[in-house]
Amino acid sequence: MKKILLFLTVAVLGLTGCKDDEKITDLTGTTWKAYEIQEIRGTTYEWGSTITFTSDTRFTASFFNKEDGVTTDSDQQVGTYVYNSPNVTLTVAGESVTGTVNKKSIVMHLDGSDEETVYTRQ
Repeated sequence: MKKILLFLTVAVLGLTGCKDDEKITDLTGTTWKAYEIQEIRGTTYEWGSTITFTSDTRFTASFFNKEDGVTTDSDQQVGTYVYNSPNVTLTVAGESVTGTVNKKSIVMHLDGSDEETVYTRQ
């Protein structure tokens, strides 16, 4: 009986450990969000962005900027993407940005810059 319990415990731990290492093979139907808020010299700045992968080649992206709670800019765009795990390239109006996907986040890299934006899976 002790051997069976030990085997089941090891099996459960093994399966639990594997889940975090799994790669995402398909982005279709997933939504990812990034959000940032900062206060600078008494003014509150908010920025948010959402990416939804609507098919195996298309996505919708939206964003907003707020200053002291007032929306100063917002937009929604539709684009295409290529996903070759773990890398994704998003293209809108001829402009592309690349990112690295894992189970919980996408880290988008701005070309020619060290800046990154982290999107969290919803």
